[in-house]
Amino acid sequence: MSHTLGVSESLSGSTDRSPEPALGPSNRAKSCTTCRQVKLKCNLRETFPSRCSRCEKTGGTCQTSASFKRVASRSRVKQLEAQVEQLSRPKLLSPLHVGHGRISSTCRATNVEAGGFTDAGPSNTNSKLPPDSQGWLALNDVHSPPYFTLFDCVLSHDDMLSLFDCFSEGYLVHCPFLGQVTSFGRLEKESNLLLWTIGMLGARYHRTYQDQYPVIRAAHSRLYGNKLCEAVEHPLDLQALLLLCSWPAAVNSQWKDPSWMLNGAVINCARQMGLDKPKDEVFFGTRRANNQLARFAPRLLKLTWLKCFALDVQMSLWHGNLPTLAAARYYKSVTDFCRDPSIPRDYALQMELHVRASRFLLQMDESLAPPQLAWTLATTFGQDLADLKREHATDWTPEVGLVADTAQMYICMASHVQIINGSANDMDHVTAAYAKELIQSAVSPAIQCIEYIWELFSQRASRCPSFRDDSTPLPGCPKHHSRTLFYAATVLLQFLDSEEKNLRHPRLEAVRNAFQKAHVLFRSCPLSREHANAGRSLDVAGRAIGRNQGHLKSNVTTRMGASSMYNLTWLSGLLRGRETDEEFGLPPVSNQQGLLPATQASYAVTLSMEGSAAGNQVPPWTDWDASAIAMPLDGLDFPFGVWDEALYQDWLTTTAAIGLEDWNVAYPSGSAG
Repeated sequence: MSHTLGVSESLSGSTDRSPEPALGPSNRAKSCTTCRQVKLKCNLRETFPSRCSRCEKTGGTCQTSASFKRVASRSRVKQLEAQVEQLSRPKLLSPLHVGHGRISSTCRATNVEAGGFTDAGPSNTNSKLPPDSQGWLALNDVHSPPYFTLFDCVLSHDDMLSLFDCFSEGYLVHCPFLGQVTSFGRLEKESNLLLWTIGMLGARYHRTYQDQYPVIRAAHSRLYGNKLCEAVEHPLDLQALLLLCSWPAAVNSQWKDPSWMLNGAVINCARQMGLDKPKDEVFFGTRRANNQLARFAPRLLKLTWLKCFALDVQMSLWHGNLPTLAAARYYKSVTDFCRDPSIPRDYALQMELHVRASRFLLQMDESLAPPQLAWTLATTFGQDLADLKREHATDWTPEVGLVADTAQMYICMASHVQIINGSANDMDHVTAAYAKELIQSAVSPAIQCIEYIWELFSQRASRCPSFRDDSTPLPGCPKHHSRTLFYAATVLLQFLDSEEKNLRHPRLEAVRNAFQKAHVLFRSCPLSREHANAGRSLDVAGRAIGRNQGHLKSNVTTRMGASSMYNLTWLSGLLRGRETDEEFGLPPVSNQQGLLPATQASYAVTLSMEGSAAGNQVPPWTDWDASAIAMPLDGLDFPFGVWDEALYQDWLTTTAAIGLEDWNVAYPSGSAG
């Protein structure tokens, strides 16, 4: 199984992680570590999964630890000094490309200008310097128009410059395929779509221009719609579509997100342009002169194709489908492109991880693997991840680790679903043990993903000072980060569901703390409906699973590793009383004889209530009944699954403010912005 990308000879990923705190013989911690350190009363038991009142006011990290020991004042001062020193170091998010101020001798020959974009390639591909926005915006066009007009939207040159500055502050680090901007005027003539796409993204959460965002977006939508009505032939237009795939417009729920359709269009455009080919083959009469690939720097064209491949794998993992580019010819093109020394090494590592995850999924799909083989595939993948990390430790940035952890999570859960499918009606003890171990193997990468995204969330003010604080919890980060966070929380709930009787499992404390962070992050920005939706789904399913009153059932088993996420959506929706909602996806009820139709019974979720006889079906909750679920079950010492009355009141207040009578209808479950 050795498939190289010029980076490694082995299958790759990350399994080396810091050990998680273990529970002692009796875990009775009812206060967070912050309150215990200063010997103050803590109300975490009443507020969970939110932070305690004190940590909510101070912005502190609210978590519990059975092994926590209070630190003396002097030792605490030394710890704080060490934390200050650590925070003064470079930020966590390392760039995928460096500043464009210098041009290396190896790239000088291919420094081709097109539409105000140039490729001033990196002088050191292993550099981890932060992106230089002034280097990216090297405007030298004194004849640029004073105003830019798009239908009913008019922006001055200074307005456009401010929006591009905001884009470089938050988004540019994730866009190594974009070249240097030397002229707004020439860029407008070359690709009006790219100019206004960058401007729209810059205005989306801008402190000053957010009020103008609806007007800019309306004009951009008309331009975008007109562009898709004809063939997309210009590479810069393709780059604009890549930006829209990475940062799609906000939607009320994920089933309305058209990113997967646009991603398919992007892939087909890239293939039709021949970006995956080693050289440009021009078909006479099919392409205008200004669309010739020879006008553009080969490095930027390669990075554009690599971004298409990465988005294909990411979107396929999220929706539970095989990647469109899961074929040997496309793997080879990615391999060859990543051998180019001008491609940043950390980005090449990410591409290798995407290729290997795609290969494993293809192998699993093409074979009806028995349980032991599915378990072996996932285990081998995890071992190879550790080997790759040790081999390329110097280039292993946090973003590379996020890609590796996401891939390992998904491979483990995909193998778990394959075992469930192969023995749905008759699972022996050995097969059940394989399935359970796969869930346990996915826990560590899930916690690592949440911890890394939590760090990005904690640093959002310093990373993106131009962004509004209440607009999004992860400013500048692609939407895939939020999707990964929701999927990681789903994996943790799957683990908690499988360990409902083992209250002394050594990972329970780490799992609950990580799940709490995901829940806090999703509900931190109520103005973002996508994140608020995800927080609701996690809150409902988390309380039910944490109190052993609801379980994840295998209603969906054909979406590979994403099946668990779909099943969590089912559980959340049914617990919210939406089993009779036709828009939720259930078949119409035609109960002529007073019996549940077989078609609907196949979708019904059985809630296992404590004390109920085995096999009995209990009707799902039909409304929010705070009095019935206000306290946890006896023996559940950690305050997991406690009803958050304050959060519920916030939901009611929010819906009343926007004039919605039924918040269940307004916020469909299953969203993960």
